[in-house]
Amino acid sequence: MYTDIFLALLNRKNAREHPILSAMLYAFCPTAARWWLVGADPILPFDPVWKSLEDLASGETLLEFLIKYGFDNLIEEIRAYIREVEEYRRQHPVRSPELMPIFRGGKIPVSRRYGSQNAINNKKAAINGHLNHLGCQSWNNAFGFNGKPGNYVRFLVLDQTTGAMGVIPGEQPRNNCLLPAALVYDPVSNPTGTRCGDADLSTAVWGTTINENAANSVRARQTLDNVGIQYGLNALLRGLVNPLDPRSITPEEFVTLNQRIGGFDADVNRRPQRTSADREALDIAYRAGIVSSGAHLGQLAIIDSRGWDEQGIHYIFRSFAERARIDADNGGNHGNQVMWRYGTGLLPGTALQAAAVTLRSLTTMDRWLTNLNASAPKETLNSARTQAQVIAGKPADAVDFCFLSTDPTFGTPVFDMAVCDADAPQADGLGRMAKRASPRQVAGGPLAENVLKCQLKPLSPVDYPAGTFSTAQWARLNAAFPDGVCDWSRPGVGQQPAVSPLTFVRGPGGVPLPRAPASEGRGEDDDD
Repeated sequence: MYTDIFLALLNRKNAREHPILSAMLYAFCPTAARWWLVGADPILPFDPVWKSLEDLASGETLLEFLIKYGFDNLIEEIRAYIREVEEYRRQHPVRSPELMPIFRGGKIPVSRRYGSQNAINNKKAAINGHLNHLGCQSWNNAFGFNGKPGNYVRFLVLDQTTGAMGVIPGEQPRNNCLLPAALVYDPVSNPTGTRCGDADLSTAVWGTTINENAANSVRARQTLDNVGIQYGLNALLRGLVNPLDPRSITPEEFVTLNQRIGGFDADVNRRPQRTSADREALDIAYRAGIVSSGAHLGQLAIIDSRGWDEQGIHYIFRSFAERARIDADNGGNHGNQVMWRYGTGLLPGTALQAAAVTLRSLTTMDRWLTNLNASAPKETLNSARTQAQVIAGKPADAVDFCFLSTDPTFGTPVFDMAVCDADAPQADGLGRMAKRASPRQVAGGPLAENVLKCQLKPLSPVDYPAGTFSTAQWARLNAAFPDGVCDWSRPGVGQQPAVSPLTFVRGPGGVPLPRAPASEGRGEDDDD
């Protein structure tokens, strides 16, 4: 005799996202829950409750599981359902799956229902580290084609809810050089044509290398790389602590994600293999300060006016990433950088807001630089000040603050950063102006976001909680990372101090600018 839950699984009226059924199934048997919620059909005589004896070996009861995973608000509904089942049993000596009571469960938020689009989008946000799934989609639609070297038709996110992608019917090919199509690179018909990708437009900086996609063709060196990155790592760890955390992923989802993430080829076409940077380009990026140096940032007066665009591309964490770089190269001191945050929009939206942020930042910076010109004058434009000099010249009112959501006129600066971080909680539980993360940070990378290509270490089971992966999953994970995974405790490949500013007049790679020429007076005997 099969259990009531198994009969409920067979009932097509019980959609896979029904919350109580999902909760009960997961509590009884996480293995069966994963199997059912991803769309597999039951195979007789599989009995998830019988199978759950392995999962319940700790002796915990269903009630204890529900409380442990935050479903204690469903207990009364489950008790009511049990009463329905008991009545069903009395009336149906011969049980018919299609007559099983249907689970309801309106008390559970839609965002926690397994299989719903909200649940899927929560997992996307857990992997990318953002407020929600919209930021990555916005980036793709606005900038996802900047690296394309030839003519292309944009492949856009057309449905912002599901993330479904496609092309706009009738949209014509374009290129990033705004040149006639016939002049632009094509791997078959015009392999020596003008390449129009981001890196290609800066070949004087990066230099060129052989283009693997076209005979007798070269391309710019590039820094894109995702080899060894364990996408979703922190989301996996959250799920291991609480499998019902909506901002988490399962071990199976983690393995599948990293198996399928893929990368880009030399022409920025998607491919199953991951993207690998050119080593020469990595060296140049760090030496030239293209990856901004904390040591150099520490020599500048910085007012970071950070508005709100967490569903676009201007993420708040980037202000903190800049601060982390300054801290790392200046003994934890970031006194030369101040942040002014507000959550109304990317830019001030009213005259009062502009006066409180834009005008104030200009007048404050003017006073700061005026102080520095007096206290630490520069011999030449490119002469460097020390961080201590920059901080000493900072006006007393140049400090971190924010304007809360309850202050639309920006009339009252708030100087307690904890209060700023907690203001106006969002769907992810963090405040509107709080620092979130990036996909690389979720993968274990540093807040400083200054590792273009990570050094690798062997994949090891000791880096995950015991029992995280099955034998089959571990084999697949090894196949996904044949050379190892990122070792974020080590510097990035090619990471080195910046020696900028550089000149590239002599060719790619650059050399430091020479000292500024000294002026000379004209002699009396000069003819002209």
